[in-house]
Amino acid sequence: MGRPDTKLIPDHVCIGVADLDATIAWYQRVLGFEPDIRWTVPELPGFRLAYIKKGDFRIELIDTGDRKPATPTPMAFDEFLRMPGFSHLCFRVDDVDAAMADIEAQGIAPELPPTDFPDVGRRVAFFRDIEGNYLELAGPLKKKGAGE
Repeated sequence: MGRPDTKLIPDHVCIGVADLDATIAWYQRVLGFEPDIRWTVPELPGFRLAYIKKGDFRIELIDTGDRKPATPTPMAFDEFLRMPGFSHLCFRVDDVDAAMADIEAQGIAPELPPTDFPDVGRRVAFFRDIEGNYLELAGPLKKKGAGE
């Protein structure tokens, strides 16, 4: 079987959430996402779904109802990176430090403060959303000033 004939274009990522309304409000307040569409599926009673969007990118949120997520287990950042499966969602920004400062000003602590990764030419920071999912900010390395 060969490659699909159609061009593959990323459309969205899906996250199961315990509180749909609170999660929509958090992504809107903290990251500037806008509510897009809400719907239900008659074949899946009790499920509420929503898309939130920023530009052309959407996140699909599925309300898990009374099924609450486990409390995120405190772990060292390198332990988190060793976990199999879906790891995190990354947002590209022009200035990681400024973006992270805006997020911290909203009372959200970094899991990894802005850090340079020169091998890939990126500066990154990590934090968690209201549901405990890891989110990354990634941007260019800071340019060194004269005398640094």
